[in-house]
Amino acid sequence: MGVSQPVVARWEADRGSITVENLARAVEACGFALDFRLRPVDAGDAHDWSLVATNLRMTPQQRLTHATAAANLVLSGRAALAARTHDE
Repeated sequence: MGVSQPVVARWEADRGSITVENLARAVEACGFALDFRLRPVDAGDAHDWSLVATNLRMTPQQRLTHATAAANLVLSGRAALAARTHDE
């Protein structure tokens, strides 16, 4: 990913911030692509507007921290799956 292991460890421990570029690299290293898109929400969509309100109250850094946590979840899941596959 072009970053040192200690940097990744800080991300995993939620002790450092990650750029969108590095987040995209981490997601790609897990075999996925990071995709952001904006689309209108239909009035008939069942959308939890409380999540929108919660996100709007966050700072950009807090939103990035939450995105990092999501990426870490993906990384952990992939590692667990790889370990399980390796053990079988």
